[in-house]
Amino acid sequence: MAAMLVERADAGVRIRLCFGDPADKAVAVSDEEEGICGTLSAKIRASLTYYRKQPSGW
Repeated sequence: MAAMLVERADAGVRIRLCFGDPADKAVAVSDEEEGICGTLSAKIRASLTYYRKQPSGW
């Protein structure tokens, strides 16, 4: 997916991604409701790290 986003951005498409705040209570509630044992915050943090602004040529 990241390669596709880069391709689109290189073509001039404005890319926006939306992530929950990993420290927010709503994330903890969603985690509980989905029964994923406290991993939602970690998944958000990993995604934020992965999708941070990359150097040119990424």
